[in-house]
Amino acid sequence: MARTLYLPDRSTEYVFGDPEEVLQKIIYERLGRDCEELFTEIISEPKGMDGEDYERIADGYRGMAVDAMNGLHEALMQPRLNRKRLEAIYDNLNKNL
Repeated sequence: MARTLYLPDRSTEYVFGDPEEVLQKIIYERLGRDCEELFTEIISEPKGMDGEDYERIADGYRGMAVDAMNGLHEALMQPRLNRKRLEAIYDNLNKNL
């Protein structure tokens, strides 16, 4: 579906296809090459977190979950439950949720 842009000089532009390409063309035609290059730089810069950041965060949470599982296994294998150890595991889980 086309998108209509109403520009301040009372002209109209229609956006068909890739919006970035169309905007880049409009910027080049109306504002010149320098503005178009700046627009290209801005849209090519990575925003937010990339895949490696998500992977690093997920690895941290997985490590915490494995530690909690191992701690629970240890606590349950003891002849008597250590309430303080279980509370520490619970607090660690609660802090990270």
